[in-house]
Parts: sequence; C-alpha cells; structure tokens
Amino acid sequence: MYFAMFDEYDEGTAIMKAATDWSMIPTDYYFLTLSADGTWLSSDYYLRVAGAATEMLKSSETPLGTVSVPHSEGPVYYRNSFEKRFTEWERNGVKGSGFENLDPCFYKASQLEKNNISVPICAIEKNENNAKSGAYTVKTSGNPTSEISSTYSYKISEAKIPVVANMKFSFWKKTIDELGQYVSMDLMFKSGKKLSQLSTYVDNNGMAMNPALGRGIVGGDFEQFICEIGKGELLGDEITGIVITYDKGATSGSYTVYFDDILIATEGLNTSIESTYPKKISNRILVENNSVLNFRDFTPNSEVVIYSITGTAIKSFSLYSNRVSVNLPAGVYIVSTRSEKSAYSQKIVIGR
Repeated sequence: MYFAMFDEYDEGTAIMKAATDWSMIPTDYYFLTLSADGTWLSSDYYLRVAGAATEMLKSSETPLGTVSVPHSEGPVYYRNSFEKRFTEWERNGVKGSGFENLDPCFYKASQLEKNNISVPICAIEKNENNAKSGAYTVKTSGNPTSEISSTYSYKISEAKIPVVANMKFSFWKKTIDELGQYVSMDLMFKSGKKLSQLSTYVDNNGMAMNPALGRGIVGGDFEQFICEIGKGELLGDEITGIVITYDKGATSGSYTVYFDDILIATEGLNTSIESTYPKKISNRILVENNSVLNFRDFTPNSEVVIYSITGTAIKSFSLYSNRVSVNLPAGVYIVSTRSEKSAYSQKIVIGR
C-alpha cells in the first residue's frame, strides 16, 4: 500500500508528521496546522489513519463504514492558546488575506445557559497585555442581574477525547474583579456528567472545580489551575465539550476574566505551560546601531547563543541586562535564549 502527499507542509495536506498548533511553527510565519479547522490532532494522526486504512484493505473482514482512529495517543490530547496569524491565501483562484487560525480556537461554539446575565461576552481577542502566551486570549465578561442566582455557560469547543489514566486538565486564568472569581473552565462528558458537579475532583489548590466556590486572585497575574481527571468515575469516559461557566448567587455587578493556554495531557502540566509554549512577542529582540541587542521581556540569568544562518554557534553569554553589545558582521543570525522555565529563538538581520 503506497500513499502520496508527503510534501506541502504549509498547506496542511501532508500525511507525514506536521505541526499540531502554533507552538510548533516558526516565529512570525504562517503555516496551516493540523488544528486550524478546530479539532486538535497529534502530529502523527494522518499516518495512523493511513495505517488503519491499509489494515482494513488487507483484512478479510467486512470493511466498516468508519474507521475509528483516536485524535491523539498522548501525552498531549488537546492544546489551545487561541492563536491566529496573518497570511495571504488563494482559494479556488481567488486571492485574499487575513488572520487565520493556528490553534483549535473556538470549534462549534455555542451558548449553553444564560440565566440573569446581561451583555455576556465570551470571545477570542487579540490582547497581548492580557494573554499568557502569544497575542490572543479569551475574554469572558457579563453583568449579573439577580439577587437570587445568576449563571452563564458557553461551550468554546466540541471535543472527542477519551479519558485515560493520569490525564490532567489545565488552564491559566487572570481574574480582573471580585465577581470574576466565580468564572471557571468546565468539562462535559459523554456520560452526561460535568466536571463542576463532581466534588471529588479538585484543582492543585485542593478546591473542587465548581465555579460557585470562587478561584483566582483579584487583580493578579495569570494563575494555573490543574485538575487530575484520569481517575475514579471519569476514567474511561469521554470529554465531549470544553466550557466556560459563571455561577454566583445573590449578587449584581459585573465580571471580567481572561483564559489562556488550555491543556489536556498526561505529562508536563506541573509547571508553567511556557516550558512547551514559550511566550513569543513580536520584535522581542531588537538590533540597535548594528552592535547592540535589546532584549524585551527578558528573563534574568538566561543563556544566550547566537547562531549563523547555517546553524553554527558563534557567540554565547549569560543575559544579565536587557541591552547587550555585540560586534557581528553584516548578515542573518538566529538568537536563542533559554532559562529554566522558557526558551525563545528569533531571527535578526545585521545591516551593513
């Protein structure tokens, strides 16, 4: 059995392993990822589909109407930072341009519940000041109007993720105001259960996942919340929806919250997601007068290596200041910075 389409990585049609989401593509370039249509797929998904088709054709058994191939075999099952990037495109002979998805973003999104909430907003917006990684984040806001109970639920994505042992659900939340404490991420399951209704499942602070309990430091920075779902009654169930929910009784006012970097995985959730999702800021490393590198948002004690365009390391040093003098001949270079919690690389051009 032979297959074609092992090329054209920038068109998302390759069978070979390809980029899953924005974390795997070059900085400041657009590539069509495997998740751009809304479903997060592992990098080897189409290889596994091709293998399953081969086995079906070789089998003496009657072919099925569908071949069941899981979207991922782990350790990552879903990852979403809601990133988009500008690109030019041509479809059916028509040229155009715009911001296209790199991550699953919102997929078959829908409002599930609206009870005594006015002007509810749950949307992806470009806002680097309120994004944990990249340039995009999800803003959730609304105005509760009841002195008895106000609730709001918005499903940001359909999903089809089997729950396996040691699976964890992680997200980053930035709580802007007091009522924002009562907004949280939730999961829907094929069994009809909701994570928020299961008191035995708690976050990394020991708190149940019910948004009515409140979580988050008001006016603080992003906080990571992790819940182990790969155990107990949810083991063997299937995640069918990822939801943002507000739940607070006897109050009125307004709430605003930002969410970013959602991750469902069996590994790598105990530390900052930036270990696999470096925060990438446009023009982070600037060149001044061809001899000074200006590092923005730098991490003290980072190690810096400057590579030639062919990949040869030509200079290395520790970063203790955001301005470092270097003397390099005209050319194109790659500057790589790495700390204990993050890594970042950027192409720079030294003019003549």
